[in-house]
Amino acid sequence: PPAPSSGEFDVPLTSLEGIEFVNKFGKKGVFTFSASGSWKADPTWDWYCTPPGVPNSPYQKYMKYPNNTTFAVLAVNKQTDKVLAEVGSEATLTLEPGQILSFKVNDLPACYGDNTGKMTIRWSFKPI
Repeated sequence: PPAPSSGEFDVPLTSLEGIEFVNKFGKKGVFTFSASGSWKADPTWDWYCTPPGVPNSPYQKYMKYPNNTTFAVLAVNKQTDKVLAEVGSEATLTLEPGQILSFKVNDLPACYGDNTGKMTIRWSFKPI
């Protein structure tokens, strides 16, 4: 049977590496990703982060990816470690066959372990 053209997965918020997503379709395609959920970047905080992250944060320069929004959900090229998109509520990316992304939140490198909550990515695929 053909592979499903849509699905979802959870992002491990406590992982610096995130979770891998691979274009397994054997052809180039357009993927649409949407993120939902909320988490705490520190369990003592009384507020939650959401997929777009926290713009203009005083912590920005200390983030794993300092050029991207603090606590945002990121789609990162697994081989180059380059951020391809801040997923926010939705992002569209063209992926080559076998291309690997890593989805993660942009946090302080030493602080992933204290994150709590849940983040889900939904995806869909259209061949080109």
